[in-house]
Amino acid sequence: TFHRDRFTWLLYLVLAFYGYFINILGPITPFLRSELGLSYTVSSLHFAAFAVGMLGVGLFGHLLIRRVGRWHALWIGVVGLSLGALLLVTGKTPVITITASFLMGLVGSLIIVIVPAALSDLHGELRAIPLSESNVISSLSATIAPLMVGLFARSTGDWRLALATIAMAPVLLYFGIGRGTSRTALANREDPARIR
Repeated sequence: TFHRDRFTWLLYLVLAFYGYFINILGPITPFLRSELGLSYTVSSLHFAAFAVGMLGVGLFGHLLIRRVGRWHALWIGVVGLSLGALLLVTGKTPVITITASFLMGLVGSLIIVIVPAALSDLHGELRAIPLSESNVISSLSATIAPLMVGLFARSTGDWRLALATIAMAPVLLYFGIGRGTSRTALANREDPARIR
């Protein structure tokens, strides 16, 4: 019988956290372009930087995961994504905001490497269920991102709150769910640090 334990919910929410930020650049780009006086070409570099960061994880992420293990790599991804988002909302020059986008893609994308592998190992033959559910939750979170930008921009006049408030989520995730979760749940059955 499929059972959504505490650790499964943690992985669902972490992937949703990533889904939110992967879809946030589009809605905030008009604000960045207006406030920083960016051309369309320069503003598009935010997307390119995020994508390059994702490629970096694809090429070298396994080295970090092997070195520190899945548990620590997961939280490096979560915290790194938050720090990148905070850097993005506080940046006053395109160099800083583009660098922040790169950081979000580079470090944050550890999440999409680890979560599916961990869910597959945890649920074995029933892995199709959590993989489907986690993707649905992540997609819903990604859909909420532009709504949050519009909501905060309209109600408070500050679109940055759509990023800053969600960037605080790792604190709630760790102390609400993560701290009570065994690190061994993230270990691969055959090799605790190897990605499958």
